[in-house]
Amino acid sequence: MIEVDSKQIQYVGYDEATGELSVHYHTGEVRTYPSGRDEFMALLTATNKYDKLVQMTWLH
Repeated sequence: MIEVDSKQIQYVGYDEATGELSVHYHTGEVRTYPSGRDEFMALLTATNKYDKLVQMTWLH
C-alpha cells in the first residue's frame, strides 16, 4: 500500500496477479477496481487523485 496526498483517499495498492486496484478511503471504506499497471501509475502521479480515480472507474 502506498499512502497518497488526498482528502478522500488514504492508501492505494495494485495487485499484479489479479489486475486490481485497491483504494483505502479516509472513512475506512476499502474498494477494489479492475485496473492496469499504467492506470495505477497515472493515479499516483495525478495532481488530484480522487478526480483521476473517478475518471478511471467511470470508464469501467
